[in-house]
Amino acid sequence: MVTAIDDIVDDIDLTARTFVLDGLPRPSPPMTDMMQVLVTMTEFLLGELPALRRHEYARLLAAARVIEQHEEAGDRLFRAALGQLFHDPAIGAKELLCEKEVLEDLELAIDRCETVAERLKHLAVKHG
Repeated sequence: MVTAIDDIVDDIDLTARTFVLDGLPRPSPPMTDMMQVLVTMTEFLLGELPALRRHEYARLLAAARVIEQHEEAGDRLFRAALGQLFHDPAIGAKELLCEKEVLEDLELAIDRCETVAERLKHLAVKHG
């Protein structure tokens, strides 16, 4: 579980480093939307993780479902953002590649939150 949570932090750090290294001036609206999904998911996980210590397995199962819904919303945002990037003739190749890389890093961090939720769900089923 600790490794999975550390992976989320690592992917958030990767996103920030990619953003700076690629020299993007500011997050695009789709990036901001995905960041908000990520913040929502991590705050929710922070609030739900203590249920593991208290053996509140039904709560963990419910939390996993909520995280899965947020991950699906993140997927929709990611796909829409990529489509928008590739269909905008005003975006140059360099900008497109830089933005795509940041969006992919955000998507990875969001997916890692779902991995934590899946592990919580497995623990709940195993011990509940």
